Amino acid sequence: MRLLYLAPTFLSYRLHKRVRGVQVFDLQFIPDLARLGVHVTVPAEITWRPRLRQLLPDHPNIRVRYTPPLFKPLWNGLYAAAALGGRFDAAFVGNPARGLIPPIDLMLRRGLFQRIVLQANRGPHPRAAAALRRWPLRAVAVSEQVRADFPPDLRPHVDVYYGVLDADRFAPPTPAQSPPPEPVRFALLGKLDNPWKGADTAVDAFLSLPPSVRGRCQLHLISFDQPPQRLAAHADIVTHPWLPAERVPDLLRSMHVLLVPSSAGETFSQVMVQGMLTGLPVLASALPVLAEKLDTGGGVVCADGPALAAAMAAMAQDPELRARHGVIARRVALERYVWDTRAFVDRFLFPATP
Repeated sequence: MRLLYLAPTFLSYRLHKRVRGVQVFDLQFIPDLARLGVHVTVPAEITWRPRLRQLLPDHPNIRVRYTPPLFKPLWNGLYAAAALGGRFDAAFVGNPARGLIPPIDLMLRRGLFQRIVLQANRGPHPRAAAALRRWPLRAVAVSEQVRADFPPDLRPHVDVYYGVLDADRFAPPTPAQSPPPEPVRFALLGKLDNPWKGADTAVDAFLSLPPSVRGRCQLHLISFDQPPQRLAAHADIVTHPWLPAERVPDLLRSMHVLLVPSSAGETFSQVMVQGMLTGLPVLASALPVLAEKLDTGGGVVCADGPALAAAMAAMAQDPELRARHGVIARRVALERYVWDTRAFVDRFLFPATP
């Protein structure tokens, strides 16, 4: 089984930038594929070389083909399309990125592969959708919301499958690891400099708590590059710098409640599922992709800032409520949102009946 792994992020200039989000998934998924016997070829811009040498294992089934520093997926993809030799049983494409359309068209004309499996973290732009219609495509969306963002004529070709790949790392804390009952620690984790992540909403809700409640709590804002200056005046609001992925499980185990007050932009929320796996109750905004994860419990869907404040107050004052929701959250995450690479390979990449 020979797979060409086309990830837009690896075909972009990456020098000095941090590894986040989808790149963390890629760097876990590729070694899993290799261990299952899939021969994976990864085109990547040369600026990725130090990172990939450090973060990808030295495995005989992994081959990285570097391009010159051409900055964009379009130019690096075209270089790879011309330089790659041989044939692949399939191509895995990491997102319906418009910059990959000309390179993939060229690869198809060259006969490098005859099947494409697209992992869609968002719906396709109209130009990308036009390309998808002419490709030998099977698409896999990360959520029902993303599937619904595909044009109606493409949806029959779109399945839904996604989850946390390293779920076993996010076990709940042992009694020795459990945080003390107070202060009750609320955590918001992500690239919080993005306004849609909802850091301002979380801060306003926390500051509106009654003094008798807030005095027993802390708000932890994790992975802020440039925290707002107004937060320095509040000792009970703790800002954290960017957190490497390997440190996330232990940090989540030190918290009591996870906040996900995103206003837009979320198409899955790995962080939310990681918190659920850790046994944390979740207070989330009413975005469909978040609300669906709490449809049987596991936390509270909050329509606005005041609703978030009310839910925080309730959680702060009732450890049994936190525990009940945490148990449900972990059960739901284990049932719905754990990634199985073998299942993905057998169902989508190399099915017995394509």
